[in-house]
Amino acid sequence: MKKTFFVGLDIGASTTKAVVIDAVKEVLGFALSHSGANFEAAADEVLTKSKDQAGTEESEPLSICATGYGRRNVPAAKAVKTEISCHAKGSFHFFPQAHTLIDIGGQDSKVIKVDE
Repeated sequence: MKKTFFVGLDIGASTTKAVVIDAVKEVLGFALSHSGANFEAAADEVLTKSKDQAGTEESEPLSICATGYGRRNVPAAKAVKTEISCHAKGSFHFFPQAHTLIDIGGQDSKVIKVDE
């Protein structure tokens, strides 16, 4: 039976990051690189490195979600989300009470209020 792996790609103005997890949310691989001027190439690089680290096979299904400044430069992404929604959802998962978080990025900063 083929396993399904999930990939999160954050293509930021300065840094591009990728993480590969399995169905039980275990981190299997990750990578980061400078974004540079070619967001698609940076996304491809970290995707390849994180998949290699995770030991995924090309035939195994991957569900890819892209976020960040260059999120629209990932043709393989099945989902594209804003970094604000990703930050809010991720922080709410760990801190389900109302809170405020600050994203200090390479190009801008954001203050996000999350309520219950």
